[in-house]
Amino acid sequence: FQGLATQVGHRNTARHIDKVGRAVLGKVAGDEGRHYNFYSDLAKAGFEIDPSTMMVAVMRRLRGFKMPGTGIPDFAKHSEAIADAGIYDAAHFLHQVVEPVLAKWDLEHVTGLDTHGEKAYERIIKNVAALGRGVSMLAEIRQANDSTAPALA
Repeated sequence: FQGLATQVGHRNTARHIDKVGRAVLGKVAGDEGRHYNFYSDLAKAGFEIDPSTMMVAVMRRLRGFKMPGTGIPDFAKHSEAIADAGIYDAAHFLHQVVEPVLAKWDLEHVTGLDTHGEKAYERIIKNVAALGRGVSMLAEIRQANDSTAPALA
């Protein structure tokens, strides 16, 4: 999740800055893409070796995921500004990170799960559904706020 989330964030940030910044962030995003490919392929192999342990690990990472920078002073304020600028928000996390990662691992077809693995899979599904509801709710709030904002002349 981390590598892809960081890649998406850097790629989207690059759209808002000058040519030099775009070039730098393009390279960083490319590196993050390679990190994502390596770790997601490693995890996919882990599912073949020990599917239940991997399912529990995925559930824990998904539930506890935080973008880098959470320790930075005023990070919540910066995060809100980043979301308001359309760079990275819950919708990006769900649609450009979580869904593609889980699809790559094809979790619904993982076999050989013990009871802990099955419960972890169920929690993943519930977590993704809750995230989807949150994304929908935020979209409705933004739309309502946009429709009540005064028009600029």
